[in-house]
Amino acid sequence: MTEPAYPAARAVADTVQKQFARHIAAAHDFTDRFAHSRLSAWKVRAGAAGGDCAVLTVDVSIILDELGTGVAGQGAALNQTIRRANPALQQTDPDPS
Repeated sequence: MTEPAYPAARAVADTVQKQFARHIAAAHDFTDRFAHSRLSAWKVRAGAAGGDCAVLTVDVSIILDELGTGVAGQGAALNQTIRRANPALQQTDPDPS
């Protein structure tokens, strides 16, 4: 981070940088907890995003093999079920059809 021109801005910059570091550390802790849990096969990963690193992003990789052959060939139906279960996914879908 570059040095701010004003003394007051220097104090704020230090506080903001510490806040960024806390958010990034929290995302790392979240990832680490899942990596050492019974859900480790899902490969849950978190990250800090946004201009102030205040947004927690979570990536999850679910291994469909664990669901068994009951969902084999049912990709579209499974996709619809997952999207109905989590309305937030509907908001991020560029093509909701």
